[in-house]
Amino acid sequence: MAFALTAQTGTYSAFGSGCAGSGGVVTGCLNKNLGQTLRGGTGVATFALAADSGAGIRLVCAVDFYAAASAPQTGNLSLLAADATGAPTATVLGTTQIAWTTTPGWHRGRFATPVIIQPNTKFFIAFDNPGQLPIMTSGPDSVEHWHSGPAWRGPFTTQRWSYNVICCNQVGGAVPAIGNTGVPSISTPFTVKMSSGKASSAALLITGVSNTTWGVIPLPLDLTVAGAPNCNLLVSFDFTLGVATDANGNSSAQIGLPNQTSLIGVQFFQQWAVLDAAANALGLAFSDGGAAKIGA
Repeated sequence: MAFALTAQTGTYSAFGSGCAGSGGVVTGCLNKNLGQTLRGGTGVATFALAADSGAGIRLVCAVDFYAAASAPQTGNLSLLAADATGAPTATVLGTTQIAWTTTPGWHRGRFATPVIIQPNTKFFIAFDNPGQLPIMTSGPDSVEHWHSGPAWRGPFTTQRWSYNVICCNQVGGAVPAIGNTGVPSISTPFTVKMSSGKASSAALLITGVSNTTWGVIPLPLDLTVAGAPNCNLLVSFDFTLGVATDANGNSSAQIGLPNQTSLIGVQFFQQWAVLDAAANALGLAFSDGGAAKIGA
């Protein structure tokens, strides 16, 4: 009797948790439409996006925008009070500047003095138009905006603006995240990605055959004693590949596997380590892990 072979599809899934570095984007205490694709747009010189503090008091230290400039420039950023009708006023709660680059990505304005926003308070995030506005192609939130300050015109509510308000208790940077495009296969290369690492740095993709032991060492391995509190080595340190991160703290590595049917069904595990002197005494931030199974 003959048996037909069933093709096996490779898999790739995240597991475990990483630890924060000094780069990347922290999910702020107030935010809209994060993780979307930049649509951009031009328009008039100034904009004001509505925000609400919610039930708790907010101590704001920074605001991030995902956007780009038509040319390198520095623009104004202010938090404005709302009047009784809900429109932006000339009352400035805090002001700073943003250094815009021409590369689409997160740009931050930091306040020298933290800005206190009282509970259940509407306020506005006002900024100069950099050239490619922080409007996303999709997202769950239509954000109220006004334009052409100080004689503000609005409200308009049809655009999916993106902003990320950073409260002062959100210290440190983001946790690097592992991801993938495609799945492991003996016939087609796949790509392992990393996001939210330190920008313009070096990263190491660690690949191992186990996520439970590294030789005689049990995994995960707590790296606190090595100078990296809250960090864990999640995979055995069997193979490594060094790459560079880009200006947004992202990186990737394309991996091709030998075209050998004996590899089908084999599992392996991966984790990113990012060179980041400001992250901890060890100088490394770590991503979560990736669990892979090779397909046909």
